[in-house]
Amino acid sequence: MTIFLVALGGFLGAIARFSISQVWNKPDFHQFHGTILVNILGSAILAAFFLLLEHGIISFQIWALGGIGFCGAFTTFSTFGMEAVSMIQNQQYRSAFQYVSVSFLASILIISLILWIGM
Repeated sequence: MTIFLVALGGFLGAIARFSISQVWNKPDFHQFHGTILVNILGSAILAAFFLLLEHGIISFQIWALGGIGFCGAFTTFSTFGMEAVSMIQNQQYRSAFQYVSVSFLASILIISLILWIGM
């Protein structure tokens, strides 16, 4: 049952990720805005699921569906890496530095904030 829930969450997370990319990665936006958005939003969602699990508000099955499945497919570290390398290869060093910095710092800060609020 748990594997099914992880798979279902992954399916939903992948669709959500694709949908956000379709909206945010338009020619008038920088290509990486959708990736930053899903990684920060996914970090916040994962932290919220973690708190709910830790406080006994949700079951492990819901954690498997949302935390492991949905967030695992929704966030996209591999795309983040490819986009950062592409910027470096195109000698867009400032953009690459900003992209990497904002992605890491914002994700860490949002997780810390949610965990702090929840504890």
